[in-house]
Amino acid sequence: MITMEWKSIESAPKDGTAILGYGDIALSAYPVGVLVWNKDLGIWDADNDPDQGPWESEPTHWMPLPEPPK
Repeated sequence: MITMEWKSIESAPKDGTAILGYGDIALSAYPVGVLVWNKDLGIWDADNDPDQGPWESEPTHWMPLPEPPK
């Protein structure tokens, strides 16, 4: 069994890799989301909806996405 642990957002990949991000619950109705670094804007974007734009809260932690079901 793979154990997934949250890591500091400073260590997250900024190469277009989608990650699972966690942000301050007080700032967002959705504290966990799939994010990708937008290098042009220098922000974390919500990966699941390109029209949504920046994520509602500043992520503080991340982990790799799990493998999809088989």
